[in-house]
Amino acid sequence: MSAGQETVGRRAEHKSDCRLSEVEPGEYWKDENGHWWVAAPVPKYDSIALFDEISTWKITEHEDGTITVTPSIFWGMGGYPNSPPEWAAAHTWHGYLTRGVWREV
Repeated sequence: MSAGQETVGRRAEHKSDCRLSEVEPGEYWKDENGHWWVAAPVPKYDSIALFDEISTWKITEHEDGTITVTPSIFWGMGGYPNSPPEWAAAHTWHGYLTRGVWREV
């Protein structure tokens, strides 16, 4: 995904620890504790999507089930000190999730 490009995300059904391997890039969901999670819109690595819990962000849930997250979301190279540089570069992403649409900056 290049800067400014948009990807339509998908609200997923509740996922539990036993199903995290089924997370797909661009998905977002709320866990059994009411915490929101998002999966970056980047390719999986070894069958695992890049995802994180974002309940400390401001999250607006819209009537159609989509969400808006503020401020921006960032997965970055500094967080991957033990990963190969090419993998880290491919899994660095910064952007917004607005009404279920991912937009990279």
